[in-house]
Amino acid sequence: MLRKTRTIGVGVFVVMLAVSVVSAHMALKKSMPEEGGVLSTPPDEIQLWFTQEPDPVVSSVSLGGPSGDVEIGETRVTAEKSVVVAV
Repeated sequence: MLRKTRTIGVGVFVVMLAVSVVSAHMALKKSMPEEGGVLSTPPDEIQLWFTQEPDPVVSSVSLGGPSGDVEIGETRVTAEKSVVVAV
């Protein structure tokens, strides 16, 4: 059941994504898997690219699906203005 939730949750993750940021001008640029993508198996990680460098002190990511919150693992900020989230 958890695996099914994770698969469905990843398919709609951009809609349910909550990112807290300092700058009002920061926006999601792209994501991998792509927004609206449907996956047959859950990915090991999700990567989100932004228009500005996310600040790990004030940024957070949550992932939700049709059955509620999806547990995520380690979250890290990369040098590419992106956040990588282990799923």
